[in-house]
Amino acid sequence: MVWKLKIIVSILETAISGCKKEITTTPYFNIKKAVALYPSGFEANYRLAIGYGYQCQYDFENCKTGMQLIQKLEKAFPGNQDIHDVKAIFVHWEEQ
Repeated sequence: MVWKLKIIVSILETAISGCKKEITTTPYFNIKKAVALYPSGFEANYRLAIGYGYQCQYDFENCKTGMQLIQKLEKAFPGNQDIHDVKAIFVHWEEQ
């Protein structure tokens, strides 16, 4: 299990550094790999939701997918303020 977590952290760090340089599909692909390795984990799913939030806000893509992921995270991690903050992006863009 420890080796799996190290791989996930490495994938997330690579994806995050890619997001800082430019928004491309590669960071999202890397985050999706982390989600595939640890589907019930918070970090990878949360970062994927953030990525969907950017796509929703700037490209008007993946808004529904992002909201579904946020709702899944809300059920798994109730009361988490970070999830609530990202959800606000999807709620805002649904109203547009």
